Formats: sequence, structure tokens, C-alpha cells
Amino acid sequence: LLIESGDHINGGEVYAEIEVMKMYMPLIATEDGIVHFIKQANSTLEAGDIIGILTLDDPSRVRHAIPFEGQFPTMNPPVIIGDKAHQRYYEVRNILECILDGYDNQAVLHSSVKELIELLRNQELPYLEFHSKVKKKVLEFPAENLKDLIENYSRDHVNSNDIANFEALIEPLIEIINKYISGLKFRKWSDIIYFLNKYHEIEVLFSDQAKREEEVIHSLREKYKDDLDKVISIVLSHSKVAAKNNLILYLLDQIKPAN
Repeated sequence: LLIESGDHINGGEVYAEIEVMKMYMPLIATEDGIVHFIKQANSTLEAGDIIGILTLDDPSRVRHAIPFEGQFPTMNPPVIIGDKAHQRYYEVRNILECILDGYDNQAVLHSSVKELIELLRNQELPYLEFHSKVKKKVLEFPAENLKDLIENYSRDHVNSNDIANFEALIEPLIEIINKYISGLKFRKWSDIIYFLNKYHEIEVLFSDQAKREEEVIHSLREKYKDDLDKVISIVLSHSKVAAKNNLILYLLDQIKPAN
């Protein structure tokens, strides 16, 4: 480092040198501003590392991304979802997950939440989910009996060498059975808890009032420097926190006790 952290530098001046293959390469400031170093002198650098932050004298010199003004290519016909309870459930759940991931689906937020709650109360949902896997209709959905039946069959009739293959084969069925093992009401709570946890997973990263958002993002870049797509997905999700707040509040409105 050729200057101290917090010093002012002019555009075109060298602020540090790095050694690359036994040669020294100067690092030159492109704008006037104050340098705040993150890396210490003599640090080992890797691709994607942030050396420091330059606070510009003229913030208007920051280069912003330009909105795309071209035309998107012709899209293929939309996928036909279907109108059965389990098909609608997967579609509505995906819409709400996209909102929590930072995508703009505000126009259908309220209707999607209402439909989700209605679907989770639908007596046909567990059967349809299970039926989509086994293709054999039953009159009711005896989740606990089915689980006992599968476990007993595995214990009594499946060779120990084939247990791994058998468990992999029935895993999708066991997953559905476990969702409904305590009934439809428990399944509804589980789904709502899932959305609350998904919200908390991102927003807790930005909950420290003592840290600026930029500092949090820089920390994430350091933590996930080998997986910058994860950083992008976190930042995208947080950028739509207002929409996410609306979703969570509306979800809670649907389950709060009536006055």
C-alpha cells in the first residue's frame, strides 16, 4: 500500500502495488476520492477479492447499470399447469417463493395467499399429491397407516443389500406421507413456517442497525467469494424487502384468530 486508509487520492495516481508472477503491477485510481482499505499490506489476494473502497468526491461519477431497452426474444407458449388442487398448490407456492426471492409478483400477492390457504384446507390435496406419484386411487389418505405399512415391509421383506435402493425409490412417497402425518391443519402450519423461515434467512443478515447495507454486502462477497451467484440472490431478495413484508403480513392475517 502506497497511501494510508482514509487518505485522499486523485484520479490517475497509484495507491498500491501488487506482485504478479514476480513482477510489480501498479493499481491506479480512476477517480478522485478517499480510499478505505479492506485488505492489509502484504495480504495474499485471490480473484474477486475487494482491496478497498473508494468514496468519490463527486458521487455523480459512479457508473450505474443502464436499464435494458432492447427487445426480448420470442417466448415459447406458456406451460399448462392444470387446475387440480395439487397442481394449483405447486404453482401458487412457487409464486410466493419468487416474491421472497425478490421478484415482483405484487399484482397476484393477495389472491395467491388466499388460494394457498384454501388449497391447504382442501381434503383432496394429500391424495392428489400421493396419487401423482403412485397412480393408484384410494378413497382416503391414511398417512400414518401407509407409513407403518412401508416401514414394516422394508423391515420384513427387503434384503439388507437392497435397503438403500428401496429407500431411494420410495423417498418421494415418504416425503408426502410425512407432510400429512399429523393432518391437514399441521401441514398448513408447516407451510406458513416455511415461508417465515425463508424470509428470516435473508433479512436477518441485514438486521444489524450498526452496519450499513454496503458493509453487509461486502461481507457476503468475502464469505461467498467462490459462489457470487448466492450473493446476487441474497441481494436481489433483500432489495424487495417491502414486497416481502407485505407477503408475510398478509400470510399472518390469514391465520390470526377472528376477533
